[in-house]
Amino acid sequence: ADIVVGAVLVLAVLATRSLDAASGALALTGLVAGVHALRPSRRPLVGVAIAATVVLTWMRLAAADVTLLEAYTLPLAGALLLAGALVRPARHSSWVRSGAGLFAALGPTALLAVSETDVTRTLAVVLGGAAAVVWGAVEREQAPLAIGGAALTAVALRHLGPVANELPRYVVFAVAGVSLLAAGATFEQRRRDLRRVREVFGQLG
Repeated sequence: ADIVVGAVLVLAVLATRSLDAASGALALTGLVAGVHALRPSRRPLVGVAIAATVVLTWMRLAAADVTLLEAYTLPLAGALLLAGALVRPARHSSWVRSGAGLFAALGPTALLAVSETDVTRTLAVVLGGAAAVVWGAVEREQAPLAIGGAALTAVALRHLGPVANELPRYVVFAVAGVSLLAAGATFEQRRRDLRRVREVFGQLG
């Protein structure tokens, strides 16, 4: 019931034509919901408070003609991570607690870095992905390890592809041949290693 009331308030705010009035109403909604969420029985109101804050941030950014994608995705990512940490108990998997937030933080930027080869975004994805991988390894959690690794892999493949195309064909074939021979010679060991990796990954939270 609390969430429904909060959602109705947010929708009513969005229907308000005055930006200042809508901003004030959203700020008040977020404050009231946040105060009530301090009570354990009202903890779901954390979602309403965070949603109101994110919508307010987006409205003010749009009013200021901010077009940078990350200005919109990072507040959402932070809100989702905060909501997962506050509302979801630790017994839930890392996909429930932090999966959506990490995807919002890295996914859109990684897609743009791959499609536009933006150096700044590429660096941001590398740093963010590496931080997520370290987080997942240290805390033994699947979501940051998988999402961070996927972002790093996407960027790496995007930048290694043109380099491979520039190499002479005999070099590419030679490297591929040696790699296949090495893989064949150590096939059983690699299969055992892969099985072990799957087992370890499945044990993560």
